[in-house]
Amino acid sequence: MKNRWIVPALMALVHISLAQGQPTWGLDRGSVLIGGNASYYEAGGEVQSFSTKKSWDFLPYAYYCISPNVALGGAVLLSSETRSGYESNTFVGVGPGVMAFFADSASTVYPFVGLNLYYAFLSTENLGSSSGDLRSLHGYAFELTLGGTYMVNRYVGITGMLFYQGQQLSDEGEWKGGKRYGYRIGLTGFIF
Repeated sequence: MKNRWIVPALMALVHISLAQGQPTWGLDRGSVLIGGNASYYEAGGEVQSFSTKKSWDFLPYAYYCISPNVALGGAVLLSSETRSGYESNTFVGVGPGVMAFFADSASTVYPFVGLNLYYAFLSTENLGSSSGDLRSLHGYAFELTLGGTYMVNRYVGITGMLFYQGQQLSDEGEWKGGKRYGYRIGLTGFIF
């Protein structure tokens, strides 16, 4: 019952899309982008002060083109790290985003810049401790991206991007900064 707004929101989105006319290419007004990326990254700052040995993240996202080459939407960021063999981190971020593309209907590559804001949660476990020392931090993060999508066909593209992420997380009332930077690669589907 708490999610009663989902159906009316989807109906409004379909109505707006139909009222604008049928999109003719992947980044036209009314198009929907759905995709996911995996990445390698480096981390640092007060939150992540140890060298990263193993890291991965997965970023599923969905965007709606409000005008040609401009898309609004959101993303969920999931990542896991093992640091120096004795610390394990799990990071979850959820939030809105905007992407600006620099392409036209004849382009085979869609260059873009993007900005995402996340409500973030970080769980840290000390693997070397017999008690399994566990800390939870929460706060926010922002992420800047620069990349491109190579269109394999009219509806699917291979997306690569560089990213920088800044974090401000609260550890029992004390705010700590962190950062991540790296690259992602994945697939994007265009519905139009």
